[in-house]
Amino acid sequence: MLNVSSTTLRDAPDPVAYAFSLINSEKGVLVHAIRGGAEINGAMDGNAGFFDWSTQFDGVRAINDCWREDNQGCSAWAYIQKDLMPIVYNYPSKQGGGMQHAVGLMVDPNMVSDKITKMHVIDGDTWHRLPGGIHESDPLRHQVRDATHIPYLCVPAPPDNPTFTQHYDPFYNTGTGQFEAYVGEKGEYWPQFFQDASLTKEYTMVRQCEFDYHLDGHWDAWRGAMLASYERAKEQVYTGKVGTADNTPDWKLYLENEVNLNIYDADMDALSSSILAVTVQHNWCVEQLKYDHNREQLCSEYYGDGEEQIIAASLKAACRLSNQLSHQYNRWIPVIQAGFLSNAIVDLDTWNNYASNGANAESYMEGYNCCDSYSDVYDYTCGGR
Repeated sequence: MLNVSSTTLRDAPDPVAYAFSLINSEKGVLVHAIRGGAEINGAMDGNAGFFDWSTQFDGVRAINDCWREDNQGCSAWAYIQKDLMPIVYNYPSKQGGGMQHAVGLMVDPNMVSDKITKMHVIDGDTWHRLPGGIHESDPLRHQVRDATHIPYLCVPAPPDNPTFTQHYDPFYNTGTGQFEAYVGEKGEYWPQFFQDASLTKEYTMVRQCEFDYHLDGHWDAWRGAMLASYERAKEQVYTGKVGTADNTPDWKLYLENEVNLNIYDADMDALSSSILAVTVQHNWCVEQLKYDHNREQLCSEYYGDGEEQIIAASLKAACRLSNQLSHQYNRWIPVIQAGFLSNAIVDLDTWNNYASNGANAESYMEGYNCCDSYSDVYDYTCGGR
Protein backbone atom coordinates (compact mmCIF):
# COMPACT_ATOMS: atom_id res chain seq x y z
CA MET A 1 0.00 0.00 0.00
CA LEU A 2 1.19 3.47 -0.76
CA ASN A 3 2.28 5.15 2.44
CA VAL A 4 4.00 8.28 1.17
CA SER A 5 2.49 11.73 1.11
CA SER A 6 2.38 14.16 -1.81
CA THR A 7 2.64 17.90 -1.72
CA THR A 8 -0.30 20.04 -2.75
CA LEU A 9 -0.19 20.23 -6.55
CA ARG A 10 -1.13 23.90 -6.46
CA ASP A 11 2.22 24.53 -4.74
CA ALA A 12 4.28 22.80 -7.46
CA PRO A 13 6.17 25.54 -9.40
CA ASP A 14 6.69 23.26 -12.42
CA PRO A 15 3.93 20.64 -12.70
CA VAL A 16 5.76 18.71 -15.43
CA ALA A 17 8.87 18.38 -13.29
CA TYR A 18 6.69 17.45 -10.33
CA ALA A 19 5.00 14.65 -12.29
CA PHE A 20 8.42 13.40 -13.38
CA SER A 21 9.62 13.44 -9.78
CA LEU A 22 6.75 11.16 -8.79
CA ILE A 23 7.53 8.71 -11.59
CA ASN A 24 11.22 8.70 -10.66
CA SER A 25 10.46 8.03 -6.99
CA GLU A 26 8.66 5.24 -5.14
CA LYS A 27 5.36 7.10 -5.52
CA GLY A 28 4.59 6.75 -9.24
CA VAL A 29 1.56 8.02 -11.14
CA LEU A 30 -1.61 6.57 -12.64
CA VAL A 31 -2.49 7.06 -16.32
CA HIS A 32 -5.92 6.47 -17.82
CA ALA A 33 -6.11 6.21 -21.62
CA ILE A 34 -9.25 7.98 -22.81
CA ARG A 35 -9.41 7.80 -26.62
CA GLY A 36 -7.79 9.02 -29.80
CA GLY A 37 -7.62 12.74 -30.46
CA ALA A 38 -9.96 12.85 -33.45
CA GLU A 39 -12.76 11.30 -31.42
CA ILE A 40 -12.18 13.56 -28.44
CA ASN A 41 -12.12 16.61 -30.70
CA GLY A 42 -15.37 15.44 -32.28
CA ALA A 43 -16.98 15.05 -28.86
CA MET A 44 -15.85 18.53 -27.82
CA ASP A 45 -16.95 20.10 -31.10
CA GLY A 46 -20.40 18.65 -30.56
CA ASN A 47 -20.60 20.01 -27.01
CA ALA A 48 -19.64 23.67 -27.37
CA GLY A 49 -15.95 22.90 -26.95
CA PHE A 50 -16.39 21.17 -23.58
CA PHE A 51 -15.47 17.55 -22.89
CA ASP A 52 -18.16 15.69 -20.96
CA TRP A 53 -16.72 12.82 -18.91
CA SER A 54 -19.89 10.79 -19.49
CA THR A 55 -19.03 10.62 -23.20
CA GLN A 56 -19.06 7.15 -24.70
CA PHE A 57 -16.96 5.98 -27.64
CA ASP A 58 -18.45 2.93 -29.35
CA GLY A 59 -20.12 2.07 -26.07
CA VAL A 60 -16.94 2.47 -24.00
CA ARG A 61 -17.20 5.20 -21.36
CA ALA A 62 -14.49 7.85 -21.18
CA ILE A 63 -13.76 7.31 -17.48
CA ASN A 64 -15.68 4.16 -16.57
CA ASP A 65 -14.13 2.08 -19.33
CA CYS A 66 -14.52 -1.19 -17.39
CA TRP A 67 -18.16 -0.43 -16.54
CA ARG A 68 -20.57 -3.29 -16.21
CA GLU A 69 -24.02 -3.37 -14.72
CA ASP A 70 -22.77 -4.81 -11.41
CA ASN A 71 -19.60 -2.66 -11.30
CA GLN A 72 -20.64 0.73 -12.65
CA GLY A 73 -17.89 2.78 -10.97
CA CYS A 74 -15.04 0.78 -12.51
CA SER A 75 -12.26 2.83 -14.08
CA ALA A 76 -9.03 1.20 -15.35
CA TRP A 77 -5.63 2.91 -14.96
CA ALA A 78 -2.00 1.92 -15.49
CA TYR A 79 0.57 2.49 -12.75
CA ILE A 80 3.70 4.17 -14.13
CA GLN A 81 6.85 4.16 -12.00
CA LYS A 82 10.54 3.98 -12.88
CA ASP A 83 11.04 0.36 -11.73
CA LEU A 84 8.25 -0.91 -14.00
CA MET A 85 7.73 -1.04 -17.76
CA PRO A 86 5.96 2.18 -18.85
CA ILE A 87 3.00 0.60 -20.61
CA VAL A 88 -0.54 1.95 -20.86
CA TYR A 89 -3.55 0.65 -22.76
CA ASN A 90 -2.51 1.48 -26.34
CA TYR A 91 -3.46 -1.60 -28.36
CA PRO A 92 -3.19 -1.11 -32.13
CA SER A 93 -5.98 -1.79 -34.60
CA LYS A 94 -6.79 -1.15 -38.23
CA GLN A 95 -9.18 1.65 -37.34
CA GLY A 96 -6.83 4.61 -37.36
CA GLY A 97 -4.30 2.79 -35.19
CA GLY A 98 -6.68 2.09 -32.34
CA MET A 99 -5.28 3.49 -29.09
CA GLN A 100 -1.67 3.91 -30.23
CA HIS A 101 -1.91 7.71 -30.01
CA ALA A 102 -4.50 8.00 -27.27
CA VAL A 103 -5.01 11.02 -25.07
CA GLY A 104 -4.94 10.22 -21.36
CA LEU A 105 -5.23 11.61 -17.87
CA MET A 106 -2.42 11.39 -15.29
CA VAL A 107 -3.14 11.55 -11.55
CA ASP A 108 -1.24 11.21 -8.29
CA PRO A 109 -2.17 7.78 -6.85
CA ASN A 110 -1.42 8.94 -3.33
CA MET A 111 -4.25 11.45 -3.59
CA VAL A 112 -6.82 8.94 -4.86
CA SER A 113 -5.80 6.01 -2.67
CA ASP A 114 -9.26 5.89 -1.10
CA LYS A 115 -10.70 5.13 -4.54
CA ILE A 116 -8.26 2.34 -5.49
CA THR A 117 -9.83 -1.11 -5.26
CA LYS A 118 -8.00 -3.93 -7.10
CA MET A 119 -4.75 -4.37 -9.06
CA HIS A 120 -3.79 -6.79 -11.83
CA VAL A 121 -0.32 -7.71 -13.10
CA ILE A 122 -1.49 -7.31 -16.69
CA ASP A 123 -4.77 -6.00 -18.08
CA GLY A 124 -7.51 -7.53 -15.98
CA ASP A 125 -10.24 -7.67 -18.65
CA THR A 126 -12.26 -6.31 -15.76
CA TRP A 127 -15.51 -5.71 -17.57
CA HIS A 128 -15.77 -9.49 -17.93
CA ARG A 129 -15.09 -10.20 -14.26
CA LEU A 130 -17.79 -11.00 -11.74
CA PRO A 131 -18.14 -8.64 -8.75
CA GLY A 132 -16.08 -11.00 -6.60
CA GLY A 133 -13.21 -10.88 -9.07
CA ILE A 134 -13.17 -14.11 -11.05
CA HIS A 135 -13.45 -13.92 -14.83
CA GLU A 136 -16.68 -15.05 -16.44
CA SER A 137 -14.84 -17.60 -18.61
CA ASP A 138 -12.49 -18.97 -15.93
CA PRO A 139 -13.29 -22.66 -15.27
CA LEU A 140 -12.26 -22.10 -11.65
CA ARG A 141 -15.65 -20.50 -11.03
CA HIS A 142 -17.32 -23.89 -11.42
CA GLN A 143 -15.74 -25.18 -8.22
CA VAL A 144 -18.64 -23.50 -6.41
CA ARG A 145 -22.34 -23.22 -7.17
CA ASP A 146 -22.37 -19.43 -7.51
CA ALA A 147 -19.08 -17.53 -7.83
CA THR A 148 -20.65 -14.11 -8.41
CA HIS A 149 -19.59 -12.48 -5.15
CA ILE A 150 -16.76 -14.77 -4.03
CA PRO A 151 -13.41 -12.92 -3.85
CA TYR A 152 -10.56 -14.14 -6.02
CA LEU A 153 -7.35 -13.00 -4.37
CA CYS A 154 -3.64 -13.22 -4.89
CA VAL A 155 -2.36 -14.10 -1.41
CA PRO A 156 1.09 -12.68 -0.48
CA ALA A 157 2.33 -15.94 0.99
CA PRO A 158 4.26 -18.87 -0.54
CA PRO A 159 2.49 -21.91 -2.01
CA ASP A 160 3.00 -25.37 -0.57
CA ASN A 161 6.48 -26.71 -1.32
CA PRO A 162 7.55 -23.53 -3.14
CA THR A 163 9.83 -23.88 -6.15
CA PHE A 164 10.33 -21.82 -9.28
CA THR A 165 10.04 -24.87 -11.52
CA GLN A 166 6.67 -26.25 -10.39
CA HIS A 167 3.27 -25.22 -11.74
CA TYR A 168 0.63 -24.12 -9.23
CA ASP A 169 -3.11 -23.72 -9.63
CA PRO A 170 -5.44 -21.32 -7.83
CA PHE A 171 -8.16 -23.03 -5.82
CA TYR A 172 -11.29 -22.45 -3.76
CA ASN A 173 -10.33 -22.29 -0.08
CA THR A 174 -13.23 -23.64 1.96
CA GLY A 175 -11.68 -22.23 5.11
CA THR A 176 -11.66 -18.62 3.92
CA GLY A 177 -14.57 -18.89 1.49
CA GLN A 178 -12.62 -17.38 -1.41
CA PHE A 179 -10.63 -18.32 -4.49
CA GLU A 180 -6.91 -17.97 -3.81
CA ALA A 181 -3.49 -18.12 -5.43
CA TYR A 182 -0.52 -18.13 -3.06
CA VAL A 183 1.89 -16.04 -5.11
CA GLY A 184 4.58 -15.32 -2.49
CA GLU A 185 5.28 -12.43 -0.17
CA LYS A 186 6.86 -10.48 -3.02
CA GLY A 187 4.70 -11.97 -5.77
CA GLU A 188 7.65 -14.05 -6.93
CA TYR A 189 5.56 -17.18 -7.66
CA TRP A 190 2.91 -15.38 -9.74
CA PRO A 191 4.39 -16.66 -13.04
CA GLN A 192 4.17 -20.24 -11.77
CA PHE A 193 0.40 -19.85 -11.65
CA PHE A 194 -0.39 -17.78 -14.72
CA GLN A 195 2.58 -17.66 -17.07
CA ASP A 196 4.64 -20.84 -16.94
CA ALA A 197 2.83 -22.85 -19.60
CA SER A 198 1.73 -19.97 -21.77
CA LEU A 199 1.61 -16.19 -22.12
CA THR A 200 -1.78 -15.65 -23.72
CA LYS A 201 -5.07 -13.95 -23.04
CA GLU A 202 -6.85 -17.10 -21.94
CA TYR A 203 -4.07 -18.58 -19.82
CA THR A 204 -2.63 -15.43 -18.27
CA MET A 205 -4.98 -12.48 -18.54
CA VAL A 206 -8.25 -14.30 -17.89
CA ARG A 207 -6.97 -16.68 -15.18
CA GLN A 208 -5.00 -14.18 -13.09
CA CYS A 209 -6.00 -13.38 -9.53
CA GLU A 210 -6.57 -9.89 -8.14
CA PHE A 211 -4.58 -7.96 -5.54
CA ASP A 212 -6.64 -5.92 -3.08
CA TYR A 213 -5.15 -2.48 -2.45
CA HIS A 214 -6.58 -2.26 1.06
CA LEU A 215 -5.17 -5.55 2.35
CA ASP A 216 -1.77 -5.71 4.02
CA GLY A 217 1.09 -6.81 1.82
CA HIS A 218 -0.85 -6.72 -1.44
CA TRP A 219 0.71 -3.56 -2.91
CA ASP A 220 4.29 -4.81 -2.47
CA ALA A 221 3.41 -8.31 -3.67
CA TRP A 222 1.71 -6.86 -6.75
CA ARG A 223 4.78 -4.84 -7.64
CA GLY A 224 6.98 -7.87 -7.15
CA ALA A 225 4.69 -10.00 -9.29
CA MET A 226 5.04 -7.53 -12.15
CA LEU A 227 8.83 -7.70 -11.95
CA ALA A 228 8.69 -11.51 -11.91
CA SER A 229 6.33 -11.49 -14.89
CA TYR A 230 8.65 -9.25 -16.93
CA GLU A 231 11.61 -11.55 -16.34
CA ARG A 232 9.62 -14.65 -17.24
CA ALA A 233 8.22 -12.99 -20.38
CA LYS A 234 11.70 -12.04 -21.58
CA GLU A 235 12.95 -15.57 -20.91
CA GLN A 236 10.00 -17.07 -22.78
CA VAL A 237 10.53 -14.86 -25.80
CA TYR A 238 14.29 -15.47 -25.80
CA THR A 239 13.79 -19.23 -25.84
CA GLY A 240 10.90 -19.17 -28.30
CA LYS A 241 8.62 -20.99 -25.86
CA VAL A 242 5.95 -18.30 -25.95
CA GLY A 243 4.78 -15.88 -28.57
CA THR A 244 5.63 -15.51 -32.20
CA ALA A 245 8.87 -14.64 -33.95
CA ASP A 246 7.68 -11.05 -33.61
CA ASN A 247 7.57 -11.14 -29.79
CA THR A 248 3.78 -10.79 -29.83
CA PRO A 249 2.19 -13.19 -27.31
CA ASP A 250 -1.03 -13.99 -29.21
CA TRP A 251 -2.41 -10.69 -30.59
CA LYS A 252 -5.05 -10.80 -27.87
CA LEU A 253 -3.08 -10.26 -24.65
CA TYR A 254 -2.70 -6.74 -23.20
CA LEU A 255 0.56 -6.32 -21.29
CA GLU A 256 -0.11 -3.14 -19.30
CA ASN A 257 -0.80 -3.45 -15.58
CA GLU A 258 -4.25 -2.43 -14.38
CA VAL A 259 -5.28 -0.52 -11.28
CA ASN A 260 -9.01 -0.14 -10.73
CA LEU A 261 -10.51 2.99 -9.25
CA ASN A 262 -14.09 3.34 -8.09
CA ILE A 263 -15.08 6.68 -9.57
CA TYR A 264 -18.11 7.95 -11.46
CA ASP A 265 -18.08 10.45 -14.33
CA ALA A 266 -20.44 12.68 -12.35
CA ASP A 267 -17.85 12.84 -9.54
CA MET A 268 -14.87 13.95 -11.63
CA ASP A 269 -14.39 16.96 -9.36
CA ALA A 270 -13.36 14.45 -6.71
CA LEU A 271 -10.24 13.80 -8.82
CA SER A 272 -9.48 17.48 -9.36
CA SER A 273 -6.79 17.89 -6.70
CA SER A 274 -4.97 14.78 -7.94
CA ILE A 275 -4.78 15.60 -11.65
CA LEU A 276 -1.16 16.01 -12.76
CA ALA A 277 -1.35 16.29 -16.54
CA VAL A 278 -3.03 15.33 -19.78
CA THR A 279 -0.95 12.79 -21.69
CA VAL A 280 -0.65 11.98 -25.37
CA GLN A 281 1.33 9.15 -26.93
CA HIS A 282 3.46 10.49 -29.77
CA ASN A 283 5.92 7.71 -30.68
CA TRP A 284 5.23 6.31 -34.13
CA CYS A 285 3.60 2.98 -34.92
CA VAL A 286 6.77 1.41 -36.35
CA GLU A 287 8.61 2.31 -33.13
CA GLN A 288 5.90 0.83 -30.95
CA LEU A 289 5.87 -2.39 -32.99
CA LYS A 290 9.59 -2.48 -33.79
CA TYR A 291 9.93 -6.23 -33.13
CA ASP A 292 7.10 -7.12 -35.50
CA HIS A 293 8.54 -8.16 -38.85
CA ASN A 294 5.34 -6.93 -40.53
CA ARG A 295 5.34 -3.55 -38.79
CA GLU A 296 5.66 -1.50 -41.99
CA GLN A 297 2.71 -3.27 -43.57
CA LEU A 298 0.64 -3.18 -40.38
CA CYS A 299 1.26 0.51 -39.76
CA SER A 300 0.44 1.29 -43.38
CA GLU A 301 -2.84 -0.57 -42.97
CA TYR A 302 -3.59 1.32 -39.77
CA TYR A 303 -2.78 4.81 -41.02
CA GLY A 304 -1.96 4.91 -44.72
CA ASP A 305 -0.08 8.20 -45.01
CA GLY A 306 -2.07 9.78 -42.19
CA GLU A 307 -0.25 8.91 -38.95
CA GLU A 308 1.22 12.40 -38.61
CA GLN A 309 -2.29 13.86 -38.82
CA ILE A 310 -3.53 11.37 -36.21
CA ILE A 311 -0.76 12.45 -33.81
CA ALA A 312 -1.52 16.12 -34.49
CA ALA A 313 -5.21 15.55 -33.73
CA SER A 314 -4.29 13.91 -30.44
CA LEU A 315 -1.97 16.78 -29.48
CA LYS A 316 -4.74 19.24 -30.26
CA ALA A 317 -7.26 17.27 -28.21
CA ALA A 318 -4.78 17.05 -25.33
CA CYS A 319 -4.28 20.82 -25.43
CA ARG A 320 -8.03 21.44 -25.48
CA LEU A 321 -8.55 19.11 -22.54
CA SER A 322 -5.62 20.67 -20.66
CA ASN A 323 -7.09 24.12 -21.24
CA GLN A 324 -10.52 23.03 -20.01
CA LEU A 325 -9.13 21.46 -16.83
CA SER A 326 -6.73 24.35 -16.14
CA HIS A 327 -9.54 26.91 -16.30
CA GLN A 328 -11.91 24.61 -14.43
CA TYR A 329 -9.53 24.07 -11.49
CA ASN A 330 -7.62 27.37 -11.69
CA ARG A 331 -4.14 25.89 -11.98
CA TRP A 332 -1.99 24.81 -14.90
CA ILE A 333 -2.55 21.18 -15.84
CA PRO A 334 0.06 20.64 -18.57
CA VAL A 335 0.27 18.31 -21.55
CA ILE A 336 2.96 15.62 -21.42
CA GLN A 337 3.81 13.70 -24.57
CA ALA A 338 5.07 10.20 -23.90
CA GLY A 339 6.68 7.33 -25.77
CA PHE A 340 4.94 4.59 -23.83
CA LEU A 341 5.81 1.01 -24.75
CA SER A 342 3.25 -1.02 -26.66
CA ASN A 343 0.97 -3.29 -24.65
CA ALA A 344 0.91 -5.72 -27.58
CA ILE A 345 4.56 -6.73 -27.77
CA VAL A 346 7.54 -7.67 -25.60
CA ASP A 347 10.12 -5.02 -26.54
CA LEU A 348 13.21 -6.93 -25.45
CA ASP A 349 15.82 -4.21 -25.95
CA THR A 350 13.86 -1.53 -24.15
CA TRP A 351 12.62 -3.87 -21.43
CA ASN A 352 16.20 -4.90 -20.72
CA ASN A 353 17.37 -1.30 -20.72
CA TYR A 354 14.65 -0.17 -18.33
CA ALA A 355 15.18 -3.21 -16.09
CA SER A 356 18.87 -2.34 -15.80
CA ASN A 357 18.76 1.47 -15.73
CA GLY A 358 15.23 2.35 -14.67
CA ALA A 359 12.43 3.85 -16.75
CA ASN A 360 13.07 7.45 -15.70
CA ALA A 361 10.40 9.82 -16.97
CA GLU A 362 12.86 12.03 -18.86
CA SER A 363 13.89 9.09 -21.07
CA TYR A 364 10.48 8.82 -22.76
CA MET A 365 8.43 11.87 -21.71
CA GLU A 366 8.55 15.61 -22.22
CA GLY A 367 6.27 18.56 -21.68
CA TYR A 368 4.42 19.92 -24.70
CA ASN A 369 3.92 23.64 -25.34
CA CYS A 370 0.35 24.02 -26.57
CA CYS A 371 0.81 27.75 -27.22
CA ASP A 372 3.17 27.08 -30.13
CA SER A 373 0.65 25.21 -32.27
CA TYR A 374 -2.80 25.39 -30.72
CA SER A 375 -3.23 28.88 -29.27
CA ASP A 376 -6.60 29.02 -31.06
CA VAL A 377 -7.96 26.43 -28.61
CA TYR A 378 -5.56 26.96 -25.71
CA ASP A 379 -4.92 30.15 -23.75
CA TYR A 380 -4.22 29.23 -20.14
CA THR A 381 -0.44 29.75 -20.14
CA CYS A 382 -0.14 31.78 -23.34
CA GLY A 383 0.57 35.50 -23.35
CA GLY A 384 2.84 35.34 -20.32
CA ARG A 385 0.20 34.01 -17.92
